[in-house]
Amino acid sequence: LRDIEGYTRKITTELLACDKIFGHKASGCACPKCGTGTMLFYGKVVRCDNPDCALPVFRQIAGRTLTDTEMTDLLAKGRTGVLGGFKSKQGKPFSAAVAFDADFNTKFVFPETNSARKSANKKGGRK
Repeated sequence: LRDIEGYTRKITTELLACDKIFGHKASGCACPKCGTGTMLFYGKVVRCDNPDCALPVFRQIAGRTLTDTEMTDLLAKGRTGVLGGFKSKQGKPFSAAVAFDADFNTKFVFPETNSARKSANKKGGRK
């Protein structure tokens, strides 16, 4: 199983390095996971060039494609600002920041609403 995994990783790295098939450009950001690789922009994914890491970060999230600038914020700061244009599984639009979890998967961070702040203050203020 380890041999298959190693072979698959090697072939994937070689394919991604082929500019004729998958054009890419440097992001200018170090890999947030390994710290030694550089993140490269591909069409639908941003990937670490370190073959031992090869962290993938997909651009398409909840029906929205993150721009190069938004991806750079995510890679450099660990999160984006609040972005609009996402769609829930029910098709409803929403806004949220995109951040990394502990395993470097993307997750949503929802902005705190005024009503949430008021209810938190009410709960904490009453005795």
